[in-house]
Amino acid sequence: FQSFHTVLQRTPHRRIVAVYQACLSGGAASFMDMASFQKYCGVERVWPIYLMVTSGKYESSTATFLPLWLRALDEALATGPTATLGDIYARAEAQYWAENKGLLKHNASFASTATGRNPLTLGSIRGIPGRF
Repeated sequence: FQSFHTVLQRTPHRRIVAVYQACLSGGAASFMDMASFQKYCGVERVWPIYLMVTSGKYESSTATFLPLWLRALDEALATGPTATLGDIYARAEAQYWAENKGLLKHNASFASTATGRNPLTLGSIRGIPGRF
């Protein structure tokens, strides 16, 4: 969080696209949902950051999302400037779940029984769109 805040204070017109591909990355991104951080940074619930995470707050991650997102980005750049970051994320997300059907089934089977620090799920990707 602090590095994003410092960069945005120094260059307020900068926009950041980031992927946290690591275990617990959903927790590392939780500042984006916290009202106290939004107020402190003056973003009023909309960050100038597009952040993607590859696990929930207390989950393990898989190592397969980033290559899929980079491939979707490469394809979007090759076809012209019409795709948004949300479009690119949606393509990568669809491919991620298509390639990880077992993981999707596993997560669905534990979704209702999971508890906060013991989620029993893993690799739950999330795109957190900012304002560009």
